[in-house]
Amino acid sequence: MKQATYHIGGMYLSMRGGDTLERLHSLVGMSPFRVSSCEADEYVCLDEEVVVPSDALVLSRFDFQDEEGDCTFCRRGDDYYFAIEGKNEQVSLHHRKDSHLVSCSSTGKASFLRYMMWMSYSLLAMPTLASPIHSSVLVHRGEAVLFLGDSGIGKSTHTRLWGEHIEDVHLLNDDSPIVLARPYHIEVYGSPWSGKTACFHQRCFPIRAIVRLSQAKENKMERLTKRMLAFGALHPSLPPSLAQDEYYGDKIVAMVNRLVEKVPVYHLSCLPNVDAALLCHSVIYPENE
Repeated sequence: MKQATYHIGGMYLSMRGGDTLERLHSLVGMSPFRVSSCEADEYVCLDEEVVVPSDALVLSRFDFQDEEGDCTFCRRGDDYYFAIEGKNEQVSLHHRKDSHLVSCSSTGKASFLRYMMWMSYSLLAMPTLASPIHSSVLVHRGEAVLFLGDSGIGKSTHTRLWGEHIEDVHLLNDDSPIVLARPYHIEVYGSPWSGKTACFHQRCFPIRAIVRLSQAKENKMERLTKRMLAFGALHPSLPPSLAQDEYYGDKIVAMVNRLVEKVPVYHLSCLPNVDAALLCHSVIYPENE
């Protein structure tokens, strides 16, 4: 069995397998995160035989967005299973609660493999209050600003406007960066998962602000000082399937609570124009005005 180590979101993952491991190496975005062999924190074993029990409790079902397929996340006792079923192929994984191992069956589809690695990482990282978060994140003067919102709301457009009209701005990740909510510091990492934008940076930055976007007929920005509103702005952007489970749901709640304690959270209702980006910048960085 072949082995390789990846450093993703502050965690060292030892990947083990045969042909599927070789396919993993070839995926766009993985190479910046591959490191020389070292002691791993967690393990993912590929090309394993994984059978989802018929009596497992289904926690979540949803469509696979990259191509036609159905996703199922389920649990039986302390065992968690996730499967993607396409027209001609199914891939599954298994993870036991509090273990450091995910077992994953083989797959020839790059899109399936990429998402299985995302789910594997999420299952292993969430107990440490680290997780992918659905956002577009830019870096300005050594600090990160995260933009949250539903798919198609304009996150990528807004970060692009910052980059075009504000100095010292670069994109860290455009879909699924990794947030670490440590007791004394909050950080965001680039990741191998960046949606349709090829932006894969093995870098880490402190978070200056988190902004929830919504579309409107005029530009308006406010800080969400009420804890309940700030919590509601962040929670939907953490892995929604895991939130359906009591154990992982509690971890997500703990993580969001820590984020709203440590990081300013804003709501920006806006048009997709430069004025929205300049307004957002002026509120988050008032010392520059």
